[in-house]
Order: sequence, then C-alpha cells, then structure tokens
Amino acid sequence: MSIIAHNIKKLRTEKGLSQQEFGDLFDINRGSIGSYEENRAEPKLETILKICEYFNLSVDDFLTKKLGVKIVQETVQNQEVGKATLEKVLSLEERIKDLESKMDKISKIINLN
Repeated sequence: MSIIAHNIKKLRTEKGLSQQEFGDLFDINRGSIGSYEENRAEPKLETILKICEYFNLSVDDFLTKKLGVKIVQETVQNQEVGKATLEKVLSLEERIKDLESKMDKISKIINLN
C-alpha cells in the first residue's frame, strides 16, 4: 500500500467516515476513494491539498509519512476544537449585535425625554 493510500484510509477510518462520506467532503465519488485506498489510482494535487487543509496536515507529511493513530487523532481533535471555537465566536457576535440593538433603543428613549 502506498503512503497516500494508507493515509487516506487512516484519516477516513479514524474519523469514522464511510468512503461515501469522506468523498462527499471533497466532492469525490465513493469509487474514487476506493481506488485511492486500494492504490489503483492517486488523487489529483487539488484533492490532496483539500484533504491536507481539512485535516490540518502538511502536504509533506501527507505525501511522505505514514500517519499513525496518534497524529490522526490529534488532527481530528484540533479540528473539533476549531469548530467549537468558531461556534462560540459566532454566538458571541450575535449576542453583541443584540446588546447593541438594545443599547440603541435605550439611547433613543433617553434622548426623547
């Protein structure tokens, strides 16, 4: 098994994704993912870049090193932390807008008196 084939399968299985689900993330059909994992084909550079960006991996590591469970779990955890942080930021932005709107209303009421 080539390094790329190994790494795609390792990322997919550690993330708990089917070949279809993994392919959907990168707009690739399930058959192509199977071909990559079985070393019958190699992904385009554009696809490799998308995978590396999604999993926060260096292209060099993805192409030259067999990823182990620890590395994959760390990338998955980092990704989950990033999503949680983004959700918190968006929630705070909404709360700030709400408070600004309320302050605006209060200011208008004060200015009327």
